[in-house]
Amino acid sequence: MAMGAPDGPVRMSALKVSDLSGYEVLDRTGARVGEISHIETDRDGRTRW
Repeated sequence: MAMGAPDGPVRMSALKVSDLSGYEVLDRTGARVGEISHIETDRDGRTRW
């Protein structure tokens, strides 16, 4: 079964980053698909971007 692109923010657990705003987001072929607008981290270190 194939999955499409997510509709909402992408969740990444335990990434623990401070700020990646403005970085490009690339697909697996290297094509630019957007940029990170903001980062949210909860108290457990789970990150949404």
